[in-house]
Amino acid sequence: MKTLMHYLCAELAVAFVFIPAALSVAGDGSSATSPIYITSSDYLMDGGTSSAACYYATNAVVAFEGSAYLGVVNANNILAVSNGYGVSGETGYVGLYDTGEGELTLTGSDWNNTGAFVIGAFGGGTVAIQDAASLSAENVAAALYAGSTGGMTVAGDTSTMIASGSLNIGSAGYGSMTVSSGASASVGDGGLYLGNHDTATGVLNITGASSSLTDTSSVYCGLNGVGSITVENGASLTIGGSCFLGIYADSSGTMEATGSGSTVVCASGLHVGSHGVGSLVVDDGALVKATDVSTSGEGTVTLKTGYLAIKGQYSASGILAKMNLRVASGSTTQEATQDNITTTYYTSDNYVAGDDLYDTFHTGKSVDLVGYTVVRAGQSDLSWADVQTDVDNWITSSWYGVFYWYSDCDWAWHLTHGWQYVSAGSGTDIYVWDCGTNSWWFTSQDFYPYVYLFSTPSWYCYAEGSSPNRVFWSYSTNGKVYESSGF
Repeated sequence: MKTLMHYLCAELAVAFVFIPAALSVAGDGSSATSPIYITSSDYLMDGGTSSAACYYATNAVVAFEGSAYLGVVNANNILAVSNGYGVSGETGYVGLYDTGEGELTLTGSDWNNTGAFVIGAFGGGTVAIQDAASLSAENVAAALYAGSTGGMTVAGDTSTMIASGSLNIGSAGYGSMTVSSGASASVGDGGLYLGNHDTATGVLNITGASSSLTDTSSVYCGLNGVGSITVENGASLTIGGSCFLGIYADSSGTMEATGSGSTVVCASGLHVGSHGVGSLVVDDGALVKATDVSTSGEGTVTLKTGYLAIKGQYSASGILAKMNLRVASGSTTQEATQDNITTTYYTSDNYVAGDDLYDTFHTGKSVDLVGYTVVRAGQSDLSWADVQTDVDNWITSSWYGVFYWYSDCDWAWHLTHGWQYVSAGSGTDIYVWDCGTNSWWFTSQDFYPYVYLFSTPSWYCYAEGSSPNRVFWSYSTNGKVYESSGF
C-alpha cells in the first residue's frame, strides 16, 4: 500500500502530512488542503463520547493504510473530499455500530478500496459520489445487518461506482442506490442483490438519459426480502446473466422500466416470480429485452405503453403460453389475450438500426432486435392488414403498403393514399373513407389494388406508384381517371 501512496505523491508532486493514530478528528469545520496519510492499521473517525466529527479535505489525498471507519458510535460524522483522493487499503465502513452515523461525500475525487466497502453496517451511512467522482471496491454493501440503513447516490456525467465483485443493496437492513444525471455504475461477476435477507429492503433507481448500470453477472431482486428496480427517463440497465424477481417464499421483487429510451437488456432469462411475488412493468415507450421471459408462482408481466422483446419467433398465443401477461390502459388492467396484444418478429429484412423503432426505443443506443419478437399492448383491429412490421405505429402491410395508424380513432395516414378512415370487415375486407376521392371504398387482400367506390358506384384499379395525383382505371368508362379531376 505504501508503494501506491508513494506513487500518488510522485504524481502529485507533494509530500504527505503524517498523522499519528492517536489524533482524533472532532468538532465541526476541521479541514485540510494538503495530503493526509493515516499510518495506523485502522482509523476511527468519530467524535468520541460527546461530539461528532466533521472533516473537509480539498485538493488533498486522504489515505488509510488499514481499514477506514466513519461514524462508529456517534451521529453526524462527516468526511467530504473535494478534488482529491481517498484511499483505504482494506475495508471502508460508513456507519458502523447501531448508534453510529457516517456521511461520505466525494466531489470530483476518487476513493479506492482493495477490500469491501460497507455503507451502514449496524448503523446508518450515506455516500454521495458526484461531479466526476468515483468509488471503487471489491464488494460494496448497503445496509449490511438488520436495523441498519445505507444509501448511495451516484450523480453527474463521468461519476462512477465500481464494484469489481458484488453489489448488495439491502443485505439485511434498508438499502438504497440512485444513479442519475448521466452517471454510471458497474458490478463484477459477484452479481447484484437487492433485499437479500427476510429483514431487508433494497431499492435501486436508475434515472436520466445516459445514466446506466452494467452487471456482468446476474441480478437477484427480492431474494428473501423486498427488492425494487426502476429504470426511467432514458436510463439503461444491462445484465450479463439472468434476472430473478421474487425468488424465495415471502419475498417480493419488482422491476419497472418507463420512459422513451429507457432500456433493460438481459443476456439470459428474465424470471418473474419463483416462490415469491414478482412483477415486471413496462410503460411509456420503454423496452425490456431478454433471451427469455417467464413467470411462475405469483409472477406477473404488465405491458402498458412499453415494449417487451423476447428472442425467437412467437405468435400472440405463443407469448401467452410463456407467461402470466397483463395489459393496462390508464387505470384499467386486464388479462392479455390474442385480441389485445400485438407481436412483431424482426429479421434483417424488416429491421434496420436507425428506423423509427430504433430511435423511439433507444434514442441512439445500440440494441439489436433482429431475431426477437417484440410484444406490445393493443391490437387496434389490424388483423386485416397482415402486418409485416409494426414500428411505433408505422405499419407495413403485406398488401396495403405503409401507413401510420392512429389506434385510438382508426384513422391512418397512408404514404400514397393520404388520410383514410378504416373500418374492418371480415377477414381482410376493409371499408375505407378516402379523403382524396371523398368516397367510401371497399377492398381486400384478394382484390387490391382494385377498389370499389360507393360514390360512383363502380370498380377502379389504382395505378400503383401514382402519387400524390393518383391515377385509377375506371371499369365503368374504360378510361383513366385522375384524382385531381374528380370522380
